[in-house]
Amino acid sequence: MKMLIRSKTSEINQSLYDYIDRRVDFALGRFSRLIDFIRVDLFDLNGPKGGLDKRCEIKIKFIRHGLIIGKATDVTFELAASRAIERAANQIKKGLKHRLTRRVRNGARRTEELTSV
Repeated sequence: MKMLIRSKTSEINQSLYDYIDRRVDFALGRFSRLIDFIRVDLFDLNGPKGGLDKRCEIKIKFIRHGLIIGKATDVTFELAASRAIERAANQIKKGLKHRLTRRVRNGARRTEELTSV
């Protein structure tokens, strides 16, 4: 799973990169065989004014199933990144659950039955 972290602000340091890498691995690691590429963009919307202005956008490109985008704005880049990554992970879970229930509804055998055969 390839990942690119981009930012135009000077507040980004190696510890933030490491934090985002760990969060992505923890939240999305189990989907790594499905993911082709991850891009994380960090923005400081207000500059040095402060406030709720740190923005994180994560774009997850799947090998066959399109693109998922998670966005969040918070006080720090760490909080914004955590929320954006969690939102993207929840979208992936919902999508996979929907695909599985659609298969079962269309008459395919359940996953449990397939593993026991």
